[in-house]
Amino acid sequence: MSDNSQLIVAALLATDPKLATAVDAENSFKEWIILNGARTLKFREYERGDHEAELTDQMKEILRLRADDAQLNELADNYCKIIVDKMVGRLDVIGIKTDTDPGDEWVADLMEQNSFKALQGTTYRASVREGDSYILVDPQTLSWTSEPAYDSFSGMTVLFDGNNDPVWACKLWNESDFSLSEEEDGESFAAGMKVVVYQKDRITFWKGTVGGGELEEDFNQEKEHELPWPIDRIPIIHFVNQADNYTSYGESELRPAFPLQNILNRTLHSMLATSEFTGFPIKYSIGLELNVEGIVPGAVLNMFLKDKEGNRIVEPTEEQVALIEAARVGQFETADMSQFIVQVEQLVQEISQTTQTPIYGINVSGDISGEALKQLEIGLLGKIERFQRENTDAWKNLITLTAEMHKGFNRKVALDIGSPPAISSVQITWKSPELRNHLQEIASLIKERADAPNLFSEDYYRRKIGELRGLLEEEIEQEGKDALSRRVSLFESFTSDTGGAIPGV
Repeated sequence: MSDNSQLIVAALLATDPKLATAVDAENSFKEWIILNGARTLKFREYERGDHEAELTDQMKEILRLRADDAQLNELADNYCKIIVDKMVGRLDVIGIKTDTDPGDEWVADLMEQNSFKALQGTTYRASVREGDSYILVDPQTLSWTSEPAYDSFSGMTVLFDGNNDPVWACKLWNESDFSLSEEEDGESFAAGMKVVVYQKDRITFWKGTVGGGELEEDFNQEKEHELPWPIDRIPIIHFVNQADNYTSYGESELRPAFPLQNILNRTLHSMLATSEFTGFPIKYSIGLELNVEGIVPGAVLNMFLKDKEGNRIVEPTEEQVALIEAARVGQFETADMSQFIVQVEQLVQEISQTTQTPIYGINVSGDISGEALKQLEIGLLGKIERFQRENTDAWKNLITLTAEMHKGFNRKVALDIGSPPAISSVQITWKSPELRNHLQEIASLIKERADAPNLFSEDYYRRKIGELRGLLEEEIEQEGKDALSRRVSLFESFTSDTGGAIPGV
């Protein structure tokens, strides 16, 4: 894969020379781009299972690893994907509320037309896997797109100020389907790269070549090289994993697993090679040529000398006697595989503990009680809650930025969401990351209500049960209104036959 870091450097030099000087664009900044791009690419490869086996051709031959067009012959026990899946599977925003009903309706339309559920999945996975991911608000359509970080070839590179607000961003992508170079009329030429630079006062469009270092002006769909930007904010929202106070960038959940995953893979290689060569006893003979098929349990081996005609020699010479005495039959015993099995189990446990990712069947087996499950997952829950705290403001900023952009541009918006109402506050509700027995908890709430009907209000029980069933806040409120309406209707029908009088009163 070609390195396109020089295109990013050229974009920074062309659009913001002062910032380029401040970050030492052609030296330390470029080195930083190359390093982070290489790490991002490796994180993605390891999640897929494309690990660094570092096997020689001889080792591959021993392990019977044959290269083919599918390129799926890596020998790896991939726990990196489990680490990502376990965390991403518990991350889910189930509600976004504003301070007004019109605001809620506008946000609901915005979420629906931007495929909010799918957008969450790709954004969270990239953040957990690589440390950083971005959502771009398209300046011309207001649609949201999940943008990956730069991976040595394409993606998003963002620079932040001291308040962790983006001040410069560069997006690269290649418009070729597969190859990095194409042919036309028998001549090869470098494939093109598209480059868009986002700044607080403008957006500019550029183009270059794969692996090149020079840019030239490009144009958007409206034949503009530069798009005026009336909003003092870059239309990019940063989602981060493991945010800290000494850097604007996150950290991958896979980083502590790297060395352990590599050791595990090498252990598997050694285990396979050992089992191939010493997993079964190997018989040998010295000074004899034995029929292997004749060596069976209970068989008797008769060793004697024959002459050229095949007759048995009754009176052997001293040399022949010495030859018989030197003859040996035996076998190499099998290797002890338990040491490898124990080592694999210990490595998997170490990966689990280091990454705070419970791996069932390794950490614990059999039925797990609710309290034991909670204790087992306390590290994972802590990571998820940390991610929620770090990225709640990101969702808020995405809503307010989209509304601000909608008002700031006098152009037709592709999304059919109408004009945004005034929004002064946004509330984000995350789904609880705990695995709970909802049916048991609902039954407990119902029993509590029946045993102590005046302990809590109906709204309390309705809200608790609604949350356990995964209902949104507005759905719970609507159920309350429907329940009240049903009670009123029942009361009216009950008293209509008595002329409005309440029976027994």
